[in-house]
Amino acid sequence: MKARMLADEVEIIYEDDDFIVLNKPAGILTIPDRFASAIPNLYDILKREYGKIFVVHRLDKETSGVICFAKNEEAHADLSEKFEEHDVNKIYYALIMGHLRNKEGRIDLPLSENPKVPGTMRVDYESGKRSITEYKVLEEFENYSLVEVRPLTGRMHQIRVHFKAIGHPLAIDSVYGNKSEIFLSEIKKKYKPKEASRKDH
Repeated sequence: MKARMLADEVEIIYEDDDFIVLNKPAGILTIPDRFASAIPNLYDILKREYGKIFVVHRLDKETSGVICFAKNEEAHADLSEKFEEHDVNKIYYALIMGHLRNKEGRIDLPLSENPKVPGTMRVDYESGKRSITEYKVLEEFENYSLVEVRPLTGRMHQIRVHFKAIGHPLAIDSVYGNKSEIFLSEIKKKYKPKEASRKDH
């Protein structure tokens, strides 16, 4: 099928009687925020368009990528089972701070919600749920690394918290890291933006 736009910058890349697959842009929530339900999110946008919709998996607000929703209970149960049984491969690409000593590995740290900061997660060895993230370094820059990431569990903010825990937070992460923006010149040493686009980052 031909891709079409559902809302501002939300592109439908596949749709049939059971599923709808979106190209989620960064900056939009997957589901309503628990503390601010008025913030735009994919679930509400789809609900207005289709009436009934089922959440299969989630992507963080600032994460872009392919996300799937189900249109009926049968499709939801089927796809949810595939995610739980790891029949569906989830691959992310992340730019992290610094260089990892092991260029390929696994982060196995239990996570739980942080009671001191609602809506965030933390490493919790006492009551946290087991959380596993596999990674492979694809390319290294002066102060950053591009990594391929495969979360084997689906905890909230798992990738962000895991890389923060091992001392390599995501390059842009105002919650778990220390930067809310970066410039290409920080990654590519010889990169010189045009005068008209110096504010682009």
